[in-house]
Amino acid sequence: MPNKWLSVFLAFFFRPAAFIYLSAHWWAFFYFFISIIALLADANLERRTGVSGLSTLLSIICAIHAYKLAKATKFNDGRKWFNHWWGALSIPVFLLFIIFFFRSFFYEIFQIPSLSMMPTLKSGDYIVVSKHGYGLYDSFGITVYETDLDKRKKPQRGEIFVLYPPGDRPAFVERIIGLPNDEIVFSNKQLRINGRLVDTKRMGEPHIYQETLDGNSYQVQYFHENNPYRSVRLIVPEDSYFVMGDNRDNSADSRLWGPVPAKNIVGKVVHIWN
Repeated sequence: MPNKWLSVFLAFFFRPAAFIYLSAHWWAFFYFFISIIALLADANLERRTGVSGLSTLLSIICAIHAYKLAKATKFNDGRKWFNHWWGALSIPVFLLFIIFFFRSFFYEIFQIPSLSMMPTLKSGDYIVVSKHGYGLYDSFGITVYETDLDKRKKPQRGEIFVLYPPGDRPAFVERIIGLPNDEIVFSNKQLRINGRLVDTKRMGEPHIYQETLDGNSYQVQYFHENNPYRSVRLIVPEDSYFVMGDNRDNSADSRLWGPVPAKNIVGKVVHIWN
């Protein structure tokens, strides 16, 4: 007979693994798919109402189900490897390793916490970040591997990246404005790179402007006629990048904490959804 409390533990934290342990494979598939639906629904509820809890409720239901099923289950044909405690626990451990590896080296999902990239990104939006080739491979705050700078992909002007600012700070989402050795001048809502004025035009909506930088067109917003505290003139150092948020009057970026070292680039934003 399977261990009822191990079944409950697995069902609450790793739902499908509990039913693999109990040889109830159809239930494992069912809870796998319904867990994905609950996760997406929770994300939508939290963004719209600030409240979520469907996943927790599903875990409670799943644990009760696994407990009752464990009481009635008998391994009449003998136990297979996944019917032992060590086999059951190896399933979530393996899945967590795959997730950790994928997040570290390929793609990671971030949720936007602030308004610094408005109007392009709103608070609560989700982004998919491509990490492969950019050289800083980390996940859950653990750096797994770093490649040499000369072997990394080079960000281009106008692209959006996740990066770590200089110093001990959390990851930020910013737009690449200046490349190494660029001269950056920003003042009175005018951006010049290497002496050339970046193409900017006012949109129909108040405070919204369109910039076109190296073929990348995007919208930025301003709420003040002039903000002298955000003016800057500098030469971007070697192996560094100058970045700004699209919400130009409400963004912590290179105008405040300086250019970002190339080694701090995490990955490029390749998909946005809200």
